[in-house]
Amino acid sequence: DVIVPSTNGLTQAAAEALLTGDGYQFDVTVVSEASDTVPAGSATRTDPAATAVVKKGDPITLYISSGAAPVIVPPVEGLSETAARGKLIDAELVPSVTYQNVPAGDPSAGRVISSNPVAGTSVAKGTTVVLKVGKAVAATTTSSEPPPTSSSTPPTT
Repeated sequence: DVIVPSTNGLTQAAAEALLTGDGYQFDVTVVSEASDTVPAGSATRTDPAATAVVKKGDPITLYISSGAAPVIVPPVEGLSETAARGKLIDAELVPSVTYQNVPAGDPSAGRVISSNPVAGTSVAKGTTVVLKVGKAVAATTTSSEPPPTSSSTPPTT
């Protein structure tokens, strides 16, 4: 009988070399899994787990980190800027806002018009998502107004 060694933090090559080496001669199957804490290409765990007592040459599964799991950009179009920022932060994304002028009274004023990347896109945690938010601008009038009249207050000396 042998005790399964810890492979935590080892590269895939080093972990496989350890597990298949003379001391263990395990029949190793490698499986990829996402990990927020273990860098891509490094061992995260084995099954049976480290410290388990098994027979030399037994099958063992070596799990290798594929890096942090991607997140999906949530749908934010039509939400208020505050609500959209909150959804992005909850998804571990970084909101950034640009404004697009829209006419006063436009339903998209104060609301998200679009996001980049778009909703449904798979991205790494911490990715910046640019929100385009409508900003109401006062309607310009075409009527001509009379010029301001001069003040009737005499200048003080």
